[in-house]
Order: sequence, then structure tokens, then C-alpha cells
Amino acid sequence: MTLKARTLRRLMEEAAAAKIELYEGAPLESLRQLPAWDPALSPVAEQQALESLRALRSLQSEQVPPTRATVVATSSHLGGIPRIDGALSRIFERCETNLLAMSLTWSESMAQRIYGVAAKGRAITLVGNADDPGFRSMLALWTQPHNRPTALVACGVAMMHVKAVVSDVREGYLGSGNLTDGGTRNNMELGIRFEGRLAGEIWEFVNLQRRGGRLVEYRG
Repeated sequence: MTLKARTLRRLMEEAAAAKIELYEGAPLESLRQLPAWDPALSPVAEQQALESLRALRSLQSEQVPPTRATVVATSSHLGGIPRIDGALSRIFERCETNLLAMSLTWSESMAQRIYGVAAKGRAITLVGNADDPGFRSMLALWTQPHNRPTALVACGVAMMHVKAVVSDVREGYLGSGNLTDGGTRNNMELGIRFEGRLAGEIWEFVNLQRRGGRLVEYRG
């Protein structure tokens, strides 16, 4: 038994909504929980279905347009260049399904803005450092277990130092500034606001670190 193309498309959508990554070695147990998954599939057919989903994801990523990027900066520097804070606001507003946010540290105001995206029903993945008080304070905003974000922290490395935001594997921000008031408004910071393949490549970086054990789920 094999899955029809229509069923595969439904599974792709459900896997994305459930934040199931289709990397090599991904557990089939997660896929078996999806509504469109056929429980009658044999072990061989299950593996074939997983390979088909991976191939479909690869095809979709190839159809993503090349990266388009615009330089952004903090408001008090380099007049005429779009502001980092404004770029982030547009990214948050346009988010439709999922948001990835990575920072060395976080401010309370940024935590509230990201929580506002989650309140609209968007899936959130946060990547930070376990010893950062701002990271722990942000997670405390989620009081209901059913809508808690996926929280990842550095493991076996000195610290997680990336500063990036990716929305819907489609667009985002990558720059020098942390997701704080200083990093997005007051300090001298520079970054890029992008659309296209770079969004997927940043997600792939996160998945690679998870597979290598350098990013693990926060259990605090």
C-alpha cells in the first residue's frame, strides 16, 4: 500500500503545523499521530511514505525564490536605511503559521511581542541559552501547557550567539543585535531583512544543531 499524492500533501501540511521535522532519522511515531496518516501501512510502506515526504519537501524548497535582502539598522544610525525594529514588526505581523526566534538574550518588551504572535495561534520556536534570565522570563509568559513554544538551548558549546528571526520559512531578519531594546533600537547594529531561501537555510542550521546535540530542548 502506498499513499496518494493528495494524502502526501495533507501530511506535509499537518507535519508543518505540528512542527515535525522530516530530517533523516526522524521518528515515525510523530507522523503516526497525524490525522491523515494511514494506520494500515506496513513498516515498509511507512518508510516509503517518509521518504516521499522528504522528497516533496526538497522539491518545495527548490521552488522557493532566491534570497532577496535589504540592509536594516538601528534608528539612530545610518540615516535613510530601514529600521531593524520596523522590519521585525512587519515580520511579526505577517507571520501566518510559525516563527523561529534566536538571540543571546531577550528584553521583556520583545518577549511580549513574540508572545503576541503566539496568541494568534502561531507555532513558536525559541532558541537561546539556559542561563539567560531573559530567556527564562520569556518562557514564563506561557502559562498554558498546550500552547507552549518549542524552547531550545545550547548544549556542549560556550553559548548560543545567533540573532535571527524567521517567519513561515519564508522571510526574516539576521543581524548583529540581540532581540532587546538596545539591539533593535538603541545600539549601533546592522542586519539584513530577507525573503527567500535563506529562511529555509536558517531552519536547516537549527535542525543540524539539534541532530548533533548542540541544541537541546529546555527542561527548566
